Amino acid sequence: MATVVYFDPENWAKNVATVIQESIESILNGNGKCSILLTGGRTAEMVYKEWAKLPTFLTMEGASFYFGDERCVPMDSPLSNYSMVVRTLFAKKKDSLTSIFRIEGEDLFFAGAAKKYEDLLPIEIDVLLLTAGDDGHIASLFPNDQALFDRVNRVVPVVASKDPVNRITITPLAISQSKNIFVLAPGEEKVNILLSLLKNGVDIFKIPASLVLSGKWFVSSKLGLTK
Repeated sequence: MATVVYFDPENWAKNVATVIQESIESILNGNGKCSILLTGGRTAEMVYKEWAKLPTFLTMEGASFYFGDERCVPMDSPLSNYSMVVRTLFAKKKDSLTSIFRIEGEDLFFAGAAKKYEDLLPIEIDVLLLTAGDDGHIASLFPNDQALFDRVNRVVPVVASKDPVNRITITPLAISQSKNIFVLAPGEEKVNILLSLLKNGVDIFKIPASLVLSGKWFVSSKLGLTK
């Protein structure tokens, strides 16, 4: 069952960033290293800008950053998740860019790029960040995608239902191998998705976010959650 964490909209991004950082620090204190899978999108961008301001993030060592998905565009494209992360989360931490392992979305051999990234990913991910889309998608796993039933591969190319359509994404298998899952879900639309999952049960094909129903969901609306 989902753990729901509410923060008021005004301070939502800052509070979420603080929780993420504290979780990573706890893992680093115990293991000396931590693997983090980053998510993309405008919601994540808000969190990353606040996260980048935290003094402990700026001095943190031992963390390795990966991606849950990438658009098949040049690495410097404004549509690239890697590009967004570099200009937000790592804006003041350029010396740590070597600890970011990106998906080579510019490689037109999509299957090869996916396999290369699958080989690069740790078997277990310490912290997985995902954003719940208004349609219930996570990473680049959209409703009705056959990749939702892939239990063999950890990273695959997909054709998304929105532009840019060519993408590379983690699969349910990689999600299941993640130790700590944090879902960014601000706004009423995303709370409605969570409520639908809690009330109507799991349907992975219709609502891919059901794959992370056991994770920690960060919301900014209490609509329907307190009834």
